[in-house]
Amino acid sequence: MKNEIGTDPTMVDVIETLDVPVPEKKIEPKNENKQNNNDKKPEKKGSFIKNLLFIILVLALMGGVAFGVYYYLRLARNNENNVNVTPAFNLNKMQINEGDEVPQSLSEYGDFSKIDISNCKLDTSEVKNNVPGNYTYYVMCNGSKYSESFVVKSKDGSDEPVTPTVTKRLNVTTYFNYTIKGEQLNIERLISSDDNLTFSFKDKEKYKEDMYNIGLQKVEIKAVDEENNENTYYAFVYVVNEEPKMKFKCVSPNNSLKDVILFNKNKENMNNSVRMYEYTYNDTEYSNIIETINNGTIKINENEGNAILDYQNKKITILKDLPKETLDSEYGGSFPTTYSEVSNYYRNSLKYTCSFN
Repeated sequence: MKNEIGTDPTMVDVIETLDVPVPEKKIEPKNENKQNNNDKKPEKKGSFIKNLLFIILVLALMGGVAFGVYYYLRLARNNENNVNVTPAFNLNKMQINEGDEVPQSLSEYGDFSKIDISNCKLDTSEVKNNVPGNYTYYVMCNGSKYSESFVVKSKDGSDEPVTPTVTKRLNVTTYFNYTIKGEQLNIERLISSDDNLTFSFKDKEKYKEDMYNIGLQKVEIKAVDEENNENTYYAFVYVVNEEPKMKFKCVSPNNSLKDVILFNKNKENMNNSVRMYEYTYNDTEYSNIIETINNGTIKINENEGNAILDYQNKKITILKDLPKETLDSEYGGSFPTTYSEVSNYYRNSLKYTCSFN
């Protein structure tokens, strides 16, 4: 009986084999899921690239709009600084007969009903009412400058001027120099230009007479280009009694002004001093500011004096006579007369940077 219910040894392996579960780990659904997952990965990558391209496109469009706005505003700003920009008012083409007075009321030059003219200024300095010709006048409002024609007809009232002349600003540099009483400087030492201009003294006899007057003298010079454009410029000459031995130049710590004091051969102050203020601009600012020069003088930041032009460097120098009375007042007593005392005052007391030649 034992043998009947016992286990046949030959069946052990079979039974053990049957008891071992069939390996079913690689189930098809799982494989399908993995396959599906693998299949979906390219879709996610493509979607990411599409989103990235969309963001880049949006940013590019925003950049383009921003640049367009910037360019328009820049263009508008540049136009405002130039002559002949279309203003918010209409300027008249002016005309008078030779000898008539040049109108000085701004209202006669156009319709300004749409703007506040309190910030506007009329400039007719180029118009010569006693010389028939074609001229230009300017109106400056809130920092912008506009121009229109101004015709001076001959006395007989003919339509065409006897001597047509177009007046405009030319590119020149003017100078300040010293000379001894009675000596005349060549015109090349008073004015220059890189353009092909012709220079002449506007009144040669007056210039000769002024060179005998001690002190700071203004010299009127006429400049004409190849197209017969003409304008008057001003150079400045300081006439002294004797040749200076030394020019002592001192610049303030903030470079806002420069004093020039002359000393004779005995190193004594000659009392022929000047003070200069220098202002540098960009091209547009320079073109605008020189339009405010009137009869050789200019006013910048409440500082008014003779205007020296430096076209190449876009610099304007305001030149002023520096009399002994002014120096005495600033010194708080009688201003020193010897070079050593003056040098000590400027270098040690005022902390100016000084040089001499």
